[in-house]
Amino acid sequence: MTGTPEQRSAAWKLVKELISAEEEERVPVPASQHRSIIGARGVSISQIERESGAHISFEVEPAEAMVVRGTTTQRKLAIELVSDVLAGEEEEQFYVEHRYHGYLIGPGGSRVREIEQATVTRVSCNDEEPVVVVYGSSKRRDAAWELIKAKMDEYDEDRSSGGTGA
Repeated sequence: MTGTPEQRSAAWKLVKELISAEEEERVPVPASQHRSIIGARGVSISQIERESGAHISFEVEPAEAMVVRGTTTQRKLAIELVSDVLAGEEEEQFYVEHRYHGYLIGPGGSRVREIEQATVTRVSCNDEEPVVVVYGSSKRRDAAWELIKAKMDEYDEDRSSGGTGA
């Protein structure tokens, strides 16, 4: 390299960053947990990649693993974010009368997708019981429940004002 010592130092720093950006780390993660990391419609993994700057993919051969690509800092943050997702992922059922289920799902599933994307959860209505099942971390489940209650209020307001509730 040519240039002043400061220019060479800055150039060398950029070269090191480019080299480390190409590094990857394999973290053992059972295939059964890949879906939790990916999240509904890829929302969770997209958020982790945005926040960390790393790129994440999965392998099942030769061993089940998550492959994280990026700088050391990016990889470390991505792995921490994934750990947070996996640590708190649980299913919770909320009482929701059947009359709300269709409205919550929305045309073509639009409302349930909106809730899932906003809260990075998976949401499903139970056909046999008056419940909505929300899968995600405690904080995300609570956020989804708040949106579900808001949608039920919208439905009730629409019905009371003579709307169709669709």
